[in-house]
Amino acid sequence: MKMKFLLPLSIIFLAIVSFSCRNYQDSKPLNSEKIISVNYSSEQSPPKDPINFVEYKIVINKSLPKYSFNLYTHDDSLYTYYDSIVVKDSSHKILQTINIYDKLADSKIYSVKQLKFELNFLDFNFDDVKDIALERDRGATGNCWNNIYLYENNLDKFSYNYQMSELCLPSVDSLKEQIISFHQAGGDNYTYYFYKWDKNKLILIREVQYWKNNVDPYQRRVELRRINGKMKTVSNKIVTDDSDDP
Repeated sequence: MKMKFLLPLSIIFLAIVSFSCRNYQDSKPLNSEKIISVNYSSEQSPPKDPINFVEYKIVINKSLPKYSFNLYTHDDSLYTYYDSIVVKDSSHKILQTINIYDKLADSKIYSVKQLKFELNFLDFNFDDVKDIALERDRGATGNCWNNIYLYENNLDKFSYNYQMSELCLPSVDSLKEQIISFHQAGGDNYTYYFYKWDKNKLILIREVQYWKNNVDPYQRRVELRRINGKMKTVSNKIVTDDSDDP
């Protein structure tokens, strides 16, 4: 390539979180549209620590053949732990092994066994190569965070990106070449964040807040934009909906 819970309440809670998180991602095409097959397999391992992998086959660039991304995990009695991503070319040659770790929380990535995190593929830095997103956390209000690995052509590999991995529910606007992050604070309170790439760094260029108190009958919309290097409020008004955003 050049280039811990009570049943049944816990199950109900997980279903709500899973639906709201996935529903937003589907609407902001984070999910891969090019998965050819997803195969579940097991490999020989100690009985108390079974190892499994999910295989994704996807075209990451039009000039390249399909690549395989094997997501390796292991389970204990309660949790699924996410270990590594192995990248292979069409001849099954291993191109890269990514060891999975939550660098922001300084911990392993894991989920309860009823909730499976997945790989998604999207071009986050607009270089015509799909990058890797691995879910690592879901919140009760539907917020989701991912480990993001961007393809770096000069290194010929995928590298963990701290800035992208900090963003909640990242999506892309390919026409404007912007990254959009969405954070749900609860109820009618949420925020959109808009970023642009500048020399391999994300710069916040716009922020739109929606919030509602016990006095106003409708939401208040506050918009900030980067002007002369600083974020400044450009609008503060009552609105009946958020149809103009993002």
